[in-house]
Amino acid sequence: MSAQLIPYNVYLEKRRAERAVIAVQWIHPGGTLDLAPDLARFSVEGAAELHDVTPANAGAREVLPGVRRGGARLTILVSEGGVAQESALQPGATGTLVYGRAGSAPGQPKRGFLAVVRRFAETLTPDGVPAFEVELEQTGALVFGPGAVWDE
Repeated sequence: MSAQLIPYNVYLEKRRAERAVIAVQWIHPGGTLDLAPDLARFSVEGAAELHDVTPANAGAREVLPGVRRGGARLTILVSEGGVAQESALQPGATGTLVYGRAGSAPGQPKRGFLAVVRRFAETLTPDGVPAFEVELEQTGALVFGPGAVWDE
């Protein structure tokens, strides 16, 4: 039995209808891109360097926190050629990533940071849907951190 491909626009609409409401924006010199409608995957991570300061005779390891770092990974389903997303998310491009895990309604949590595009890849999903895979590296402190909310 051969796999039957569904039309690309039907696939995108199905994915959009199944997705939870989130907000993801890329603010760059050319404007603001709303990435949420075309997201297939989005994750944000943070970490800190840990410097080992364990004395030679210690029974347990001791560390001091160092520099924080963070970033995000996105998979964007390409709609209408994806020209705006592709040009704004090329390696080395800079901007501000702003996101909300409960959407952008007033009072909902808002997060964001300045970022540089580290990696951009174009792939095809198994059912033939083109997608962009993007990795962003945080640069500097958080622009919107814990306690920040969307305005009206």
